[in-house]
Amino acid sequence: MTARQPSPGRPASQPARAARARRAGAAQGVLFPTTVVGSYPVPEWLERLKTDYYQRRISAQHLNEIHQVAIKAALKDQELTGLDIVSDG
Repeated sequence: MTARQPSPGRPASQPARAARARRAGAAQGVLFPTTVVGSYPVPEWLERLKTDYYQRRISAQHLNEIHQVAIKAALKDQELTGLDIVSDG
């Protein structure tokens, strides 16, 4: 069975991305590619900023910008630990 190709303008599904990553890892000689399963913990500072947003202390735009920083930090953590497949969830 092969993974379906995504429609133009539509991102690939998580299983399809994982399958591609496994093939890429196998091509690089990685016998068992490593990744994480489940949710990455939300940093306490981001939870505080969400509270600030709900209490209208910061704008939605500012919260979104900070959220993008948190995603990049989570990906960087995974890269630094040496995971073969990193994911933002």
